[in-house]
Amino acid sequence: MLLYFSVGGFCSFKEVQDLFLTAYLGTRLKNTKYEKNFYIDKTNRVMKSAIIFGANASGKTNIILGLERLKDIIFNGINLPKDFNEKI
Repeated sequence: MLLYFSVGGFCSFKEVQDLFLTAYLGTRLKNTKYEKNFYIDKTNRVMKSAIIFGANASGKTNIILGLERLKDIIFNGINLPKDFNEKI
């Protein structure tokens, strides 16, 4: 379960960008139209789905590419050369 994703120095992101997939502390969810979009337990209030929106060229696709790169690293690892001057 992904609760938080942070990316920086990747594609168009020079500065770190954060994506939180939990409700803000103190946000009321019970008896609202958003209640069914959250998995709520004793410690977390995790979003079941999220929408990324913004202006053209604001980095929406690069967030998705960053998440895909994270998935690649999790499933395939990082193939770093023993000598960093060596090409992969």
